Amino acid sequence: RHSTVVRRETGMRTSAFTTAKNKFSRGLTPTLSAIYSPTPTIKRPQDFTPRPHPESAMTDLLLNPRKHGIDAAQLAIHPEEVLEFNQLLEGLHLDMRPNGETQRLLFGQILHATWNMRIARKHEAQALLTSGPASKNVQAITKFYLIYERTFHRAIAELRSLQTEFAYRATLADEECSSLPDVPPLVRTSEVHKQVRRVAGVPALRHHTLGGS
Repeated sequence: RHSTVVRRETGMRTSAFTTAKNKFSRGLTPTLSAIYSPTPTIKRPQDFTPRPHPESAMTDLLLNPRKHGIDAAQLAIHPEEVLEFNQLLEGLHLDMRPNGETQRLLFGQILHATWNMRIARKHEAQALLTSGPASKNVQAITKFYLIYERTFHRAIAELRSLQTEFAYRATLADEECSSLPDVPPLVRTSEVHKQVRRVAGVPALRHHTLGGS
């Protein structure tokens, strides 16, 4: 009988302990889950839409090889620089208005040199802030810049020469009220015209300026 009472008391204590343990576990598990489990997020339609790749911005380039004499593969353009490049492209083209294949090729050289000079200046500024003007990096960047600066001025001079020739032909045709014979664009009509008039004893055509005669 005594052993029976002991077993009953022991069983009651065990049952009470098990009940308390289960209650504690049930209360603790949600708490731990709330602490350590990631907060569920509600998916929205835009979450399933793939984000555009940065390189897709290159499709916004206004560069046209047939119009500008150069393609994007020859230019170091980052996707985030497309807007700035387009502004430069439109401004240069509006200023120079190349006409004909030769002039377009020269315009492409000018655009290429201008963009590379811009790149050199950005890297030069960073190198100056980091290492100072005596740095070898600054010197290398300066050489890079000077190469394209010479290219820029040389292409500008050639383009100016061609456009001046076409302007002279138009002025000559207007002065003589006749159309000029079809001669290659690289022929300097002004030199030929001077030689012909010198042989014929005719005074040379007066050069007109934008401000007057």
